[in-house]
Amino acid sequence: MVLRICAGALLLAGLAGCVQTPAADCPADWRAAGAADGAAGLADDRYETRAAACTAAGAPAGPDARPAFLDGLAEGRAAFCSPRAALERGRRARPFGTVCGGAHRDLYRAGLDEHWLRVEIRDAHEAPYDDALHPFGFAMAMARVRMLEDRLAYLHDQNEARLRAVLDAAPAAE
Repeated sequence: MVLRICAGALLLAGLAGCVQTPAADCPADWRAAGAADGAAGLADDRYETRAAACTAAGAPAGPDARPAFLDGLAEGRAAFCSPRAALERGRRARPFGTVCGGAHRDLYRAGLDEHWLRVEIRDAHEAPYDDALHPFGFAMAMARVRMLEDRLAYLHDQNEARLRAVLDAAPAAE
């Protein structure tokens, strides 16, 4: 009987009906948990989800847990949404998410441009060439790679200058 109920819950709730958070997985330090979630770029609703799971596991969050979690989330989010992080996430083609709003989206896209240029260079290195079809095939392929590498160096320098300009324009931390 319990198995049928659990199977029905699986179909209706997509695993959530039968999976329970152990009390050991509930954070002792809600501020640190918020900071970790913010640094990972996770959504704002994480506190409610975690607190409900911990309450169900018999380890309810205390009255100070929510403010501590939100303070930590803001600290972690500041690191995740920084101009440098936006540029680096783009360079690695990692998702930037929506938690930062429109902040530094241009730096993220600039980093993505660098990433895709690196992919193009890799592909140019791996592209087959046939000297029988074209006597200068290898030389042309290597000239293309050098041109792409020069373009990447230029783009990288431009992006670093753009980042410096954004950081210089930001108000000094108090």
